[in-house]
Amino acid sequence: MKLWSTPLTDNINAWTLKFVTGQKDVEKDWAEYVKSCENLHAADFVKLNNDIYKRSK
Repeated sequence: MKLWSTPLTDNINAWTLKFVTGQKDVEKDWAEYVKSCENLHAADFVKLNNDIYKRSK
C-alpha cells in the first residue's frame, strides 16, 4: 500500500497547490487531475483499503 500511497499523496498535494495558486483551473483541468490519479493506481488503492476494512469487521 505504501508503494501506491506515497506517489498518489504527492500527486494530490502537487495538484492541490496548483489549484490553490491558480496555476491550474479546477473546472478546466479536473479531468487531467483525475487521470493523473488513475495513473497512480488510485482505484486499486481504494479497492484494497475497502477490502481490508471489510475483512476487519
